[in-house]
Amino acid sequence: MLQSTKPLVFIRAERNKGYSEKSKKDYDFANITLSDGLESLKVDIEPDLAERCQGAFKKGDNVVITVDISEMNNRARFVVTDVKKAS
Repeated sequence: MLQSTKPLVFIRAERNKGYSEKSKKDYDFANITLSDGLESLKVDIEPDLAERCQGAFKKGDNVVITVDISEMNNRARFVVTDVKKAS
């Protein structure tokens, strides 16, 4: 796990959930968009956490994130597992 040491600016959290007619499977994924003041960054987030963020934070709030780093298909995968309001 990796935790940001500098607060980031919350922009939005989005969740996409549904059923794909093409693959005949359910899908559920989400991402969060953050900014360091110069650049914005879009990172995968746990789907349930995205809905919590939508209700708890508004655009411009300073937040601290925790990121889980794992390997999938020989590639590093970064997923936000926790978002807290910066103190």
